[in-house]
Parts: sequence; structure tokens; C-alpha cells
Amino acid sequence: MDFAKEAIALGSKIVVFIRNHQWSLALLRKQAKKELLYPGATRFATNIIMLTRLVELRDDLEQIVEHATWQGHMPPAKGKAAREAEKVEKAMTKASRSGRVHIPTSKITQLAALAMEQAEEARARGPSSKAKLEMQAKEVRNLIKDDDVWDAIEKVVDVCNPIMVLLRFMDGANVGLGKVYRMCWMLQVWAKAITGDQDSIAVHDEHMKSIRSAQQGGASSSGAVAEPEEIFIPQLAYDDAAELLQHISARWKMLHTPAHAAAYCLDPEYHRSLKTMDVDDELMEGLYSILQQLSVGNEQHDKARNQWTQYQLGHGPFSLSNAQMW
Repeated sequence: MDFAKEAIALGSKIVVFIRNHQWSLALLRKQAKKELLYPGATRFATNIIMLTRLVELRDDLEQIVEHATWQGHMPPAKGKAAREAEKVEKAMTKASRSGRVHIPTSKITQLAALAMEQAEEARARGPSSKAKLEMQAKEVRNLIKDDDVWDAIEKVVDVCNPIMVLLRFMDGANVGLGKVYRMCWMLQVWAKAITGDQDSIAVHDEHMKSIRSAQQGGASSSGAVAEPEEIFIPQLAYDDAAELLQHISARWKMLHTPAHAAAYCLDPEYHRSLKTMDVDDELMEGLYSILQQLSVGNEQHDKARNQWTQYQLGHGPFSLSNAQMW
């Protein structure tokens, strides 16, 4: 996505400059308790981790760019090129006290021509390493002091937080197909909510309530593993939101199997959710496909379908008197 690529490029420029120079890194280490993180090829979600840490250190970064050490590494108020140009201009045209312009002498003309020739050679060689460092320090300072830059970076972090929650969960020890299905489904609900879909917004709000209930010690029917601030609905342009939803849906279609749907349906944690969740054809087709594969003959298949109905309704062996599973 274009807005994410732009934010990553800006964030990377800040991080690489500060980490690559001892004086700027020393300033940050003196000011902050955490380090900026390089985008690394071996870490998962490396760019998002980099941007998240950058946002955490925003206040510290804004402090160090105002430090005298940083200011000392920026270009002086009037650079060398500007001073040379000023000398040439004064040499070529010299105004008398009466306002008349004197015609330069041959000596002055020669000196001016030499100065202009030297300036042209300097431009051809390009800036010195010191001048390059000064320009980079100024550019990075301007990025850090620009609210629009931070808005762009924070937008990417906000958009990627729910995805990071899912990735962290799948990298953990308590991963189950049913829980993966639920979290992927909620991720699509969240993406639809960003586009303004009212039904999805209502489901997302209910999910947020269950998270807060779990935090307060109440029962949660969502299997929440996220903090509310990690999965709030950010403000995105509709085209960006639609593109995000398209990416999430495409990845889910690639990874989804009937086993995910069946595991979700049969997970006791989500028993109540089945009564409120939009039980679509994909979910039921996945469940019935697994039941068909596990059944030998029509009799076993009919028995499995009957047990599924009892499970949904909480009857028979799944009633509260026989199984305290919900």
C-alpha cells in the first residue's frame, strides 16, 4: 500500500541516520531508555516493529534535535556557497555613496572570474562529506519536527496493530485452528468497519466490550488476546480502507481450510458466539465437509449431524446439567 511504503521510507531514514552516527546515537541514549530498531531482514514484521518503536520515542527524538550538539552538526545560517556568491556579487558591482555603479577594474574582474570558476568546480565536485552530513542532519531534524510525518507513521502502526496481534498469537504456544479462525474473522470485521460498514462496526464494538470485560475479570466470549488500543478503528480514506480489506480477505482465502471452520464451530469457547455470529455458508460448508470425511456411511454422518445440532442448542450430553463447558 502506497501510504505504508511512504511512511516506512520516512521512518527508515530517521532510524538509519541516528543509528549510523555516534554523536546522534549518544544523544538518544542519554535522553531515552529504549533504542531505535533497525529494519532487519531476519525479523518478522520488521518494518512495523521499527515504526512502533519510533512512535514510542517521538518525544525523546524531538528533544535531541533541539540539543546544541545536533544544532552544531547542521549547516550554518549562511553556507559557504552563499558567502562566495555574495563576494562575487560585491566584486562585480560596487555602488558608490551617491548610488552610482562603478565599472569594475580589470583586477576585480579577474578576481571575480576566478571566484566564479572555483565555485563552479566546487558544484561539479558536489558537496563535501561534512556538507552532506550537515544536510542530512537538517533533513532528519525537519522530519522529526513535522507533525504530518508522525501522522503518516502512526497511521501505519494503527493499521498494522490488529495484524500484529494475530501474528503474535499464531507464534505463541496456545494456537488452535478454531481460535485462528475467530481471530481472522474478527480481522476481516475490523477491516470492513474501517470502510464504514455499520454491521461490522456493531460487531467490532461488541468485541471491544468483551475485551474490557475480560480485563475486569468478567467472562469473555471472544477469546480476546488484544488490548483495546491495539484494535480500535483508525481513520482511513475509503480507497485505502478498501485496499486493506482486499489484502486481508485475499490472504484469508489463501490460508483458509474446512478444518479451520470445523474447529471454530466445535470450540466450546465460542459456543455462545455461534448464536450471534453471522454463520455464513463458508463456515457451515467447512464443518459439514469435515463431518463427511470423518463419518463412515450415512448412519454415522446422520449421527454426527444430530450431535452437532444438540451441541448448538445445548441439549442432551451438551446440556448444562451434563457438561459445564459454557
